[in-house]
Amino acid sequence: MNAQLSIIQQYREVFRKHRTDSIIDIDKYDLQGHPFYIARLETFALQLNHRFPLRRQSQHYFELVRKGNGTKTVGCTQFQVSDNMLITVPARVAHSEAFETEGLEGFVLGFDLDFFLDRAFPRYLVENKCLLNNSAAPNLQLTEAQTNHLSGILECLLEESEHFGVDFNTNEIIPIKILEFLIFSDRYGAGAARQKNESGFNKLVFDFSSLVDKHFADQRSVNFYASALNLHPNSLNAVIKFHSGLSAKSMINRRIIDESRCLLTNTTLSIKETAICLGFEDPNYFSYFFKRETGLSPIEYRQNLYLKSTA
Repeated sequence: MNAQLSIIQQYREVFRKHRTDSIIDIDKYDLQGHPFYIARLETFALQLNHRFPLRRQSQHYFELVRKGNGTKTVGCTQFQVSDNMLITVPARVAHSEAFETEGLEGFVLGFDLDFFLDRAFPRYLVENKCLLNNSAAPNLQLTEAQTNHLSGILECLLEESEHFGVDFNTNEIIPIKILEFLIFSDRYGAGAARQKNESGFNKLVFDFSSLVDKHFADQRSVNFYASALNLHPNSLNAVIKFHSGLSAKSMINRRIIDESRCLLTNTTLSIKETAICLGFEDPNYFSYFFKRETGLSPIEYRQNLYLKSTA
């Protein structure tokens, strides 16, 4: 069995076993030997009846749609999929999709940052790409020429992966091709509706954001994150505010709100169940916190979603 089919089967099995989860957390399940994977989108979709469940993982995830239609959800954003579209999902962002069964063609790519670091790649080469930023727009409409160019890179990457199989870790071409894909994708997105991080890459901000992604449901204190990063809370707050314009506490709260909106938008969990998932022992306090940060209660937020869907 080639590497592509092996990966697809492992994901299919995880999706089958945990299909009742509100959000399938891929990191909880051991998918051995896949710090990176690539597959044809049409092959992956066929194995899942063209419906991918709501899930998240620590890998960055991409779909290059050469041809096809459907609906994609990334976080709280839902959009229509069309030909010549690049879809990007930063690490730990929940996403799902449903494709039409006919005419789908493209690629799926996923990787974690350690895949590059293990090969002594300078970290900034990967981490400073705008399309890996949580604030970036999740979909980019490409020209046909741009789609063909990126498809050529991914086709080469797929061939290398299939040729080396489980020994792809010894292949120097694979990380270079992924980096080439990121560089050109970032360049194509520069003139489109993607947000740039003008202050550039900062390792402390990245490490803080990574910790918040892991612990936002059980740790909301700036002191916890400052201690984990061996910093005084004031020093951490000063750096975060300089690079993001937000205080460290505001960044933590924003991550909780982003997760809240994702659960309220994409699941049928009750307000109480949503509160529990986010580490709130008191559902009433969760409702207070949500309204303080957004101006709407969780119930009002869901009612607005319903009204928009029926308008």
